[in-house]
Amino acid sequence: MQTGDVSALLLTVGEPYAERALASIQRQTMPPAAVVAVRNVVPFHRALNQGAAQIGTPFFVQVDADMILDAGCFADLRAGVGERVGTVIGHLRDPLLGRVAGIKLFRTACFAEARFADSISPDTEFENAIARSDWRTIYAIKPPHGPALPAHVFGDHCPAYTPLYTFRKFQLLGARHRYRRAGASLRGMCRALRASGHEAALFALVGTAHGIFQATDRDRLEPFADGTDFQRLASLLARTPQRAVIVDELGDAGELDDSTAWRRGYRYGLLLARDGDRQSLAAICERLIDHGGALEWVAFVGVCQGLFADAYDEAQIERDFTLLNPITPKAYRRR
Repeated sequence: MQTGDVSALLLTVGEPYAERALASIQRQTMPPAAVVAVRNVVPFHRALNQGAAQIGTPFFVQVDADMILDAGCFADLRAGVGERVGTVIGHLRDPLLGRVAGIKLFRTACFAEARFADSISPDTEFENAIARSDWRTIYAIKPPHGPALPAHVFGDHCPAYTPLYTFRKFQLLGARHRYRRAGASLRGMCRALRASGHEAALFALVGTAHGIFQATDRDRLEPFADGTDFQRLASLLARTPQRAVIVDELGDAGELDDSTAWRRGYRYGLLLARDGDRQSLAAICERLIDHGGALEWVAFVGVCQGLFADAYDEAQIERDFTLLNPITPKAYRRR
């Protein structure tokens, strides 16, 4: 096994659990040659580039403050390095999604050819950039000597999934999927959130759908701020049910076209915002995601976006659908 050629890059913006991540670095069976900490630098691409410039070893592992790594993580990621491998990605256990692709080992030399860009999806942009120089990105597989853990995971992703953090985090993920035109992957993430049973899952689901319509394509990964959209959702989910779930006016979304499913969902979201509560929102998510198909998912996105509207504004609805259209089922079936 190679030793002494991997450093750790710890990124933190003042999270109270950053020392927990550092402790997991210090427990590695293959200790890092050095630990470089970048503190309170935002947004993410700036922090990552600043840290990479301080690395003096051929490889480094990016460790975010909300990670707790298994003891063999560094060794397992380093074992995945082969010829022309620029990045090795490992999955982490996550209480909302089950697992996420979160821990990465980088070949430091790749940063002489590319840097993380001011992009809403800087990691993907970097991987694409180094691929043009024939550097590969691979996913690590847990060696057979490890414990029988699901899906080859290498640690835990465990931020404080407060309602605000969850809403903003998944809003960003929705925006990233729209930017990458990854409609099928976005639907899969919504199904995983519905199945999670986590108390913050509704905030995550609505945040994901709402994020599709965020205008900026720049890097927005920084401490998350409050806002009227979050306050509106929090108020809805805090309401005490006064009566039965709102009568479903969506009809059979599976028999509609994309545009009609979107508009009917949007109208239903307006109704929920006025008269609904957590129970009614959860019920429509269950129907459209758990028991529906591709067009029901389009209606679900419409519902979520309608929650934040003040009125049925046809011009705004059409502008929003223009953003959604490239990742509707009809669009990604063409590709």
